[in-house]
Amino acid sequence: MEKQVCDFRRQRIMIEDGERMELKHEPEASGLRRIYVSEDTLLPPAQQTEVNVRIARRTPRSLAFTGLLENNQVNGLPHVYSARSLIPAKFTGIKVSLLNSEKRSQIVPKDTDLGEVVEEVTDNPRKSLSPLDKVNGWNSRRHR
Repeated sequence: MEKQVCDFRRQRIMIEDGERMELKHEPEASGLRRIYVSEDTLLPPAQQTEVNVRIARRTPRSLAFTGLLENNQVNGLPHVYSARSLIPAKFTGIKVSLLNSEKRSQIVPKDTDLGEVVEEVTDNPRKSLSPLDKVNGWNSRRHR
C-alpha cells in the first residue's frame, strides 16, 4: 500500500512515489446533488411505485433547494426507470416514482443512485416554487 501525504495548504496530495495530485474544489453553489434510495424497496412487476429517497449533502451546512430529477434508467437494474420529478427543498422525507417494466418483481437496494438533482431556476428570483404551487398554477399575475 502506498503512503499518502495530504498538503491542504497547497491543495494537493503527495503519493509515496513522488507523484502529486491536485485537489479539485467544487463550489457549494454548483446547484447539483445526487439522489439515493433510502431503504430496500420491492418493485412489483409492470408497475410504477413510489420509493423513499434522500438527497446527499455536500457539507453539513448545505442548504436545500428545489430541483429536478430527469427520467433515466436506474443503473444496475434492468428495465427500471425513474420518473421525471420535481424534488422539494429538503434532504429527506422525499418520494419519487420508479417504473419496473419487467414482468417480475425487483428489489431496489438501499443507497441505489438515481442520478443528479439539478437546481430549478424560476422566473421569479424571490421564490422557488413548491410542487403544490406548480399544481395550483401559481404565476406572477395572480400574486402582484
